[in-house]
Amino acid sequence: RSPIEILGEQGCVCGVRFQVNRLEGEAGRQRAVGTGEQEELPCGAVFRSIGSKGYPPEHVPFHEERGIVPHALGRVLGPNDQVERGLYVTGWLKRGAHGIIAMNKPDSEETINSLLEDLRLGHIGRERYDTDGMEVVQTCMLAQGK
Repeated sequence: RSPIEILGEQGCVCGVRFQVNRLEGEAGRQRAVGTGEQEELPCGAVFRSIGSKGYPPEHVPFHEERGIVPHALGRVLGPNDQVERGLYVTGWLKRGAHGIIAMNKPDSEETINSLLEDLRLGHIGRERYDTDGMEVVQTCMLAQGK
């Protein structure tokens, strides 16, 4: 459902009108599309919840306008669309601030499959991380108390 109107009487909220949606698209990449059907839900209060736009992580390529980290199947892409070895992205930083909760699992699976393939092919491994990159990750984790 997508809210389309807050209903009121005498200056007070009395309900919300929603458009009924259906999911369209292939599994894992579905989008909610309005059916034209509407429903009303009585209520006495409305709280606004705003989606989040991704913010650029330090030392990671970032597409400002779209709010995402450029990637190929979850592998972070740097200049000239070259894969940045050992860097992966998932969630809203991967696809943008949209979608439904059910998109998280296939989205993450795609990234994990890329990571596992890179491990299997020997593209990444402990000895392949450059020291500066590992220091950045460790610094970020320490700052987060991890």
